[in-house]
Amino acid sequence: MRTRKIHGLLAAVLTLTSALLITDSPHAGQADVAQSSPSAGVSASGDGGGSIEASVTVTYASPGSTPTSQTVTSSTQVVQVPPSCGYKPTYTGPEIAEIYRNAPESAPGLKPLYADWEDHAEDTNGQWWRSYCDPSVFPDVQSFVKAQHEFVNNNPTVIWVVADDTPPAPHVDPATLATTVWESVSIPAPAIDYNPKIGDSQATIVGFATWIWTTNNTPSRVEIQATVGSTSVTVTAASNKLDLSAPDSEVDCTGFGIPWTEQNDYLGTDCMIMFTRSSAHLEDSVTPLDISVLYTASWTSSTGQTGNLTPLTTTTTTSIPVAEIQTIIVQPTDEP
Repeated sequence: MRTRKIHGLLAAVLTLTSALLITDSPHAGQADVAQSSPSAGVSASGDGGGSIEASVTVTYASPGSTPTSQTVTSSTQVVQVPPSCGYKPTYTGPEIAEIYRNAPESAPGLKPLYADWEDHAEDTNGQWWRSYCDPSVFPDVQSFVKAQHEFVNNNPTVIWVVADDTPPAPHVDPATLATTVWESVSIPAPAIDYNPKIGDSQATIVGFATWIWTTNNTPSRVEIQATVGSTSVTVTAASNKLDLSAPDSEVDCTGFGIPWTEQNDYLGTDCMIMFTRSSAHLEDSVTPLDISVLYTASWTSSTGQTGNLTPLTTTTTTSIPVAEIQTIIVQPTDEP
């Protein structure tokens, strides 16, 4: 790669120069991290690192066969996103001038890198900044290679930043932005209701088909819109089923269930669970019911890039009292 070749040449020249110069330089050997830039909404970390504030809007849509039957809620927040590519400080004017004055003429490609080094040779306040891309913030190697290729081809390798001026704002790759906001946003855990509910304990019955359905607190669809500078992404996540698990029964629902009503009783539902034992032998006399929702997610971006994200499962446990109805069977007699 172009940057790797340049860095290799610079390393070779530094080997030939004074070891004291290299050791004493406050920026030599500094890790590839982004420098804070007030214009980019970056928070400084003291060593040149930082994170960029992404404006995020999250929209939750509850289960429903039509948009009018859904409950839609939105919220806004700020998410810290690590820069993908940008510039980091390297040398002052006198430092790079000393390197050039001691550099052998046989080092091809080195001097064009800092072509105007003489213009800043005596400037101790300004600084040279070098481009970088940080592989650790990308979701995969392919995303890193692509982003690095585009950044190197569209931006200079080194730039001079005058004293008290701000360097170019760091760049956030769409794949990194999408992955970060997807991992940062908390999707509400599923909440359910059930039927029947008998007596003060609101118990269901052993051997009876208990209807289960989610309430409006449980999203079936999530849309996340995030923006950093001129880069924006839309993450869309959806689920179409519930997984129910009790100590004595397991059910996979198609959909999120429907509330029980007398009218819906004729329509039926496949989101039912049947308990085979009462809760009398369990702690607090209730049966734990685990509910899981699996969300698959993908993203699109203002750059035209798209991708898929790691699926996410939300879970919760609801305690349901399960009662057993005792019946007395009377044997008929022949007595009048």
